[in-house]
Amino acid sequence: MRSWGFIRAALGVCVAALLAGCGGSQQIGAAGAIPARATAVHTERAGSWILPEAKNEALLYVTNYSYVSVYTYPQGKLVGILNGFRSSVGECVDTNGDVVVTNSARSGKIPKYAHGGRNPIAELQTERVGPVGCAFDPTTGDLAVTGFGEPPTINVFRGAKGKPILYKDKGFVETQFCTFDNKGNLFVGGLKDFSGTPELAELPKGGSKFVEIALNAKIDGGAGIELDGRHLAS
Repeated sequence: MRSWGFIRAALGVCVAALLAGCGGSQQIGAAGAIPARATAVHTERAGSWILPEAKNEALLYVTNYSYVSVYTYPQGKLVGILNGFRSSVGECVDTNGDVVVTNSARSGKIPKYAHGGRNPIAELQTERVGPVGCAFDPTTGDLAVTGFGEPPTINVFRGAKGKPILYKDKGFVETQFCTFDNKGNLFVGGLKDFSGTPELAELPKGGSKFVEIALNAKIDGGAGIELDGRHLAS
């Protein structure tokens, strides 16, 4: 069992926010970190829309189950709405600034959007998992997807394409969110049992078995996780 320092941040339960820079940053933001001016009401339009100038901006993507709002960052100007989701609560961005949004109630299919794009440029089919969390490996471009399933199954897409490699860990009854560190080690959070005991485990880069991480702080097994270089935040 590995020990890891843990810090806690306030993450929204119903809203997840992701900052996607033109150069491809990967930061999961707290709901409270959304700029004060980013308060525009969900605008009802036919299908998805996004302003052309968004492609040249740093963007904040905010998921809210059935749609994704796209804001400029840090200005907080609403520049787009991506529609057509069912239970979208997670998102991640690769080094090109392309964004993947999880979609747990849509037969395991998850779309990928170009930075500032209105329509998906690709769609990945997960296996044995209802997608909740996702993360890109900064060292390889691989995409990891976690979520609901029986048994809990983590999907890893090599190069973020094709069919996934499946990993299982009996330490979980349910996986939720995930993140990579800068060395390509994968961290997965979720539940150890159905009474709600949180579980955190690491899949070392190149490994096939998860290593349970001993926690030094109380966390929520259903919360998002992110690594700041030295600590895991939930």
